[in-house]
Amino acid sequence: DYLNKLEPPQISSAMNTDENSSPLTIPRQVLTECLRLVDKLGIWALLRSSLPIITQLERLSSIAIEQSTASLSSSSHHIS
Repeated sequence: DYLNKLEPPQISSAMNTDENSSPLTIPRQVLTECLRLVDKLGIWALLRSSLPIITQLERLSSIAIEQSTASLSSSSHHIS
């Protein structure tokens, strides 16, 4: 309960004050909040159990990215 009461004002104050000075702090806080939620909900265990699927998806996406970048570089050569 103590943490739950503290978190919202911290986030709002960070959003208001740090937007102009250092925008990099906001994404970090968002990431940490997401990680906290993942830990609370126990999704981390599910993610670990589905790691093979994730690695396969990563391989597929990396292959797709390689193909798209290759086509992009070839098309840019044609333009120049």
